[in-house]
Amino acid sequence: MAESITPISIRGRYLWKGEDRFIINGVVYRPHKYTGTGSRLSQDPLTDERLEELERSIPLLKELGINTLFVPYVNADKNHDAAMEMLAEAGIYVLSCVLNHSEMKHMRKVCMESSEVTQGMLQLFRRVDCLAAYRNTLGLFVAEEFINSAPDTAAAPIVRALTRVVKRRRRG
Repeated sequence: MAESITPISIRGRYLWKGEDRFIINGVVYRPHKYTGTGSRLSQDPLTDERLEELERSIPLLKELGINTLFVPYVNADKNHDAAMEMLAEAGIYVLSCVLNHSEMKHMRKVCMESSEVTQGMLQLFRRVDCLAAYRNTLGLFVAEEFINSAPDTAAAPIVRALTRVVKRRRRG
């Protein structure tokens, strides 16, 4: 891992990079693979298979002054060392979501219908552990765009519980 990347800390209500205030200037980084049928598949953009795309993107991101990428999907079964190293060397931090929208909906259904959440929790832990190893991981979201309508508010206790679990996992 590049030692040049300075970890971001929280003091008061602000983010700090060393003694300087850190202000996120970021974009959602979600390259798609076209299937030929007009639909697009979201893929993990930080895997070894996508390094060439990332390598082409980094100079453009730096030119725009981007210091943070939000990556909505990370595959915990893939290696991210090379991509995270390239981003760290460029001074770019990463935010990611540990559960995607469909996984969160499934988790909500499982939690509402039974106490069996083992598979979902294991997937969540694997993604947390996958990204926690990198100094340029700025943070993790539990539920991206999940509670965006009145009926979805019933899932708020589940999101809060999962957030507590992720925080404990990161600290422990």
